[in-house]
Formats: sequence, structure tokens, C-alpha cells
Amino acid sequence: MSSQLLWVIGVVVMGWLGSVVQAQEMITVSLKVEGFNLEYSISVVPTKDGVQSIAQKFCRERKEDFGITDDNLIACLVPVVDYLSQFVPKEPEKAPPREEDVSVSLKVSETEFVVSLRPDLEAAFETALAFCQSHGTRFGMTEANFVEECVKPVEEYLKVAVNMEVKVRTRKRALLADATESRRAYADARRQAQQRWSCHVIDQLSYCVYHGSLCVNDNSELVLLTDFNSPHLGEKNSYILKNRMTEDSHNQLGSSPWHLPDIHNTYSFSHYDVPYRSFFPSAIYSSFSSWESVNMEKGWSLVAAFDADNYNIYHYVNKLHAAFVARLYELEELKDTSLNTDSTDMLSRLLDKDSGFDAAYLFRPPPTDWQQNYGELCLGNKTTFNYITNSNREEKLPICFEHAIVPGTALYLAEGLTSSSLFRELAAQVKGIRVPESERNLITVFGRTDRRSIVNTKELCVMIQSMAPMFKVVVVDWSGEVSFQEQAMHMAKSKIMITTHGSVLNHNIFMEPGSVVIEMAAYQFHYPLDEQIVIHRGNYYFRYAETLENTRHQNMNFGEDPFPAMSTRKCMTFGPCIVARRDADIRVNIARFSAMLSESISLVI
Repeated sequence: MSSQLLWVIGVVVMGWLGSVVQAQEMITVSLKVEGFNLEYSISVVPTKDGVQSIAQKFCRERKEDFGITDDNLIACLVPVVDYLSQFVPKEPEKAPPREEDVSVSLKVSETEFVVSLRPDLEAAFETALAFCQSHGTRFGMTEANFVEECVKPVEEYLKVAVNMEVKVRTRKRALLADATESRRAYADARRQAQQRWSCHVIDQLSYCVYHGSLCVNDNSELVLLTDFNSPHLGEKNSYILKNRMTEDSHNQLGSSPWHLPDIHNTYSFSHYDVPYRSFFPSAIYSSFSSWESVNMEKGWSLVAAFDADNYNIYHYVNKLHAAFVARLYELEELKDTSLNTDSTDMLSRLLDKDSGFDAAYLFRPPPTDWQQNYGELCLGNKTTFNYITNSNREEKLPICFEHAIVPGTALYLAEGLTSSSLFRELAAQVKGIRVPESERNLITVFGRTDRRSIVNTKELCVMIQSMAPMFKVVVVDWSGEVSFQEQAMHMAKSKIMITTHGSVLNHNIFMEPGSVVIEMAAYQFHYPLDEQIVIHRGNYYFRYAETLENTRHQNMNFGEDPFPAMSTRKCMTFGPCIVARRDADIRVNIARFSAMLSESISLVI
């Protein structure tokens, strides 16, 4: 049952039984749910906390009665709490606190006095009279001039001071009330709006789903719409969500190559309203009324931003594969990743001409041929791609969406073998990326030349060829101009892939499961995320690490260490060190590497 239906159903009281359990100070009420012909007796302690506690317990225990889940439990909680709250005794109204006195500096001749009075005009006369009675004779006041020359001028002076203080206090109260209302508006907006969207986390992969509640403004900011009407939410720049989560916690990895959520933080990871590493500049709340005139994209849309606009395939793939997983679970309604899942049926659904997103709004320049084809596999067979850049932003934005998914990043490039297997089969059937087993005869070495290079690549390839005469050793260094078909088909023919650290590792996407990836690492460079990426694609991972003697950091000689005092762990937390270790060139110790290669070959023959 949808949350909206439960709101319509509501809770109808059939009468207060009034039975009071004195020992526990509880009351018992009868509660009937329209449309279900269900009636319950609920015992509750008539306090705010008691109502919240029993409503949580009741809704969780009875959710199957109403066909709701933990995701839309609020559809039960709100009406139950509203109904039970009527039995909570109202607190007696407290008398408003007495206003603090106003202290006023009063100077007569060369003598200065400080007088205190209530902040009202009547007190000005009373205080002036008392002051003149106490001090008038000191300044030559007589009965004849006492009123005109002392009481009246002092009274007028105090009235001016009181008026100024009253204005200041009134302004302060207004600001305080506004701030209080602002906080309430934020809380109410978030509670009500979250009925229209949900965020999901599968290990290091996350995405959020929005139903009629997402727009993008002309600054490329995400706008989350709420039906809570408040002057505090009336403008398009109302509430910046990142006030609740800093830029670092929102988009950046920590000292390890994973996102480790703070389990003690209420707003950690799955409590975000936008996914982790969404890469949009910011996200805000706003009201529906502010966006009624904006064009709406119908159907399902993918809305994605990227942290790299170039050919780097990792930064493209980890965003688009998060979208692919969201497509499986949200658009194609994959229920779980257990062995009971009918993957054949799921594959046929993915192959259907009507499968996938209707539109994609990708905030980056147009992609390379490789990226475009990968995107088509992830998003479906009917997707209209829109690439949003500074040059066309005014034409494309603002825009709202009927149904939208904003992906975070899939740090492992997949959430597991289910989506990897489906994607690999999809690539074979839609793009023809598959060769007969007899043609899978390549060992591919990625030969970078700018940095992270293997300086003795030729010597290495001669050794590999001698140890694996049944394979053909090929050296590649692809750029964005090389077609998707050429790159993907080459990897489909490869059984072993050898490369230094970098996004090229992710070409193992198009290798058949059970292939081998060997990452060649410089001295003390260890990035364990790479192992997870390969394993989540169903391939074997080996890491070969060179010694300092065979490592050449940029602009240095072999054997020189720019950070001799840094351990691997300390280096991971210091940017210049990790970049230096990552980008170093290596000279492979042929004899030492041959042992790892021998084990790798035995896995693929």
C-alpha cells in the first residue's frame, strides 16, 4: 500500500474507553482504520514521548496489516501520532516573563546617574518623579520649578530611551521567532518531502529516487521540492542542504579509498537527501509553488554530475554503473540479488525496446565514443541524452522531472556480480562484445608513456611471450579517439591484462569473467579499491609491487624517495605523497615478476 493511500484512510476514533491503569499511568484508546475493517486497543502513556514511542511500536508491529514497509512507515506514524496526541494533557499556560528593566545613563551638569526602569512609558513618569524627589535639591530645584524643570525633562528623556530600547527588543524577538520558525520549517519540510524521495545504499554504491520532487535550477543546483508551504521555503534559494553536511563528507573520500560512514551521525550516508559523491555544486529545498511554471521532463530521467569531464573512464563508469544498478532495482523492479532471482527474465526485460530511462541529463561535455556506448548500455534502449555545459545551460535549464534518479558513485563499479553479469551479457547482445573462446588469446599490456610507465616494457613483453607462447602479447595505449568497438572487442579477446594504476584498469569490464588483471604498483603505493573493482567484475586480481630501487618518482632518479619518512599509511593521508607514489615510473624486476605471471597463466589455460 502506498503512503498516500494511508493518508487518505486516516485513523478514525471510535471512542475513548477511558480505562486508566493507575500503576503505570496509562490510558487505553480504541483505534479503527477505515477501509480495512480493523480495530485495535492501544495503551499509551499520555505524554509526547509516550505517544511517539507507542506509535513507533504500533506501526512496526502492524505494518503488514496495512501493506507498508520501513521505507514508508511515516504514512502510518503521522496519523497515529496526530490522533493519540489529543489525549496528551495540555501544559498550563505560563505567565509571560517580566521584561528586564532598562538601564539609562542620565547626566545632570557634571554628575552622571544610571537609572533603571521598566520598558514602558508609565514607568518613565514614575522614575522621573522619584529621581527628582531624590536629587532635585542638589541642582537647585524648588517647589515652584520642580515639575517644569526636573520631572518633565527627565520624563521626556527617559521616554526617548525607553522607545529606542523597546524597538531594539521587538526586533530581537522578531529575529528569534523567525529563526525558530525557520528551524521548524526545515524540519517539517524535510519530513514531508522525504515522502516523495528515498535514498539507497548498497555497500559503496548509492543513488536517490525522486517522484515529482526534483528540479535543477539555472545554476546547476539540485532543487528538492516539498509541499510544505512556508515563507521560509518560498524562494528558490531557500535551504542549502549542505549546511547539514560539509563538502568533504559529501563528495570527498577520506584517508582510505572508501567511504566510511559515521554510524553515530544521524545524517550519515543513508540519511542524505542527495547521494554520496553526487558532485552537484549544492542542493536546496524549495516549495512547489516556486516551480509550477518550469518545464517538466516526463517519464524516468537520470540526472548526473561528474568529477571529471575528460576521457578518464573510471570517473565516467562509476557514475553510470550506479545508474545501471538503480535501473535494475527501480525501473525493472529487481527484488534482490539472491540465487532465487531469475536473471534470464531480468535480461529479457533489459533487452526490451522500452526498457531504460526516457532521458538523461548529464552535466558534462559530450563524451567520447567509448563513453557514449557505455552510457547507452547502462541507461537503456530509448534514452535521449542531454549534455549540460556552461555554453548551453541557459537553453536547457531550469528543468523539473516527473521521476528522476540521481546516482552517487559506484566506487567498486558494481554492487556485486549480479549487475556485473547482467551488464556483461547486455554488452554481448546489444553491442556484440563477445568472441568465441578460441579467439580469446591476448595478453594485453597497457604501455603508458607520460607517467606511471613501465620503462622496460619491451623486455617485459619478451619475457611474457616466452612464458606464454599460446597467447599473443599486445601493447596498447588508447586515447579517447579510439572507438568503443575496437577497445571493448580487444578486451573481450584478452585473458590477462597488465597495467600500472589508473582508470585503464576498468577496461576489465569487457573481459570475460575468470580473466586476470595484474596491477603494477610503484614503491609503497597501495590502493586496495582497485582489487575490489576487479573482483566485483568476476575477475582475478594480482598486485605486483616494485622496490624503491626500481621506482622512479617524477623528476627524480631511480631509488630516490621524495618522502622518506612516510609509511604507506601516512602517505595515504597526505596528498603530495600519494600523488608522488601513484605517478612514479617503475622498472620491472623480470625474474621476480615471472613467478606471479606463472600463477596468472595457470588460471586462464
